[in-house]
Amino acid sequence: MNLGISGRLTRATIASPLTPLFLLAAIAVGLLALFSIPREEEPQISVSTSR
Repeated sequence: MNLGISGRLTRATIASPLTPLFLLAAIAVGLLALFSIPREEEPQISVSTSR
């Protein structure tokens, strides 16, 4: 069967033992970013009104 570039990339990703490691690293970096970004207590949101 003739696979295109996406088929070959998918086959290599599925067969790689590093895929779960990359997944865990991406989740860890996302959680780190989520908890390290400061939050405002009362954000100023301006809402324009039309007359």
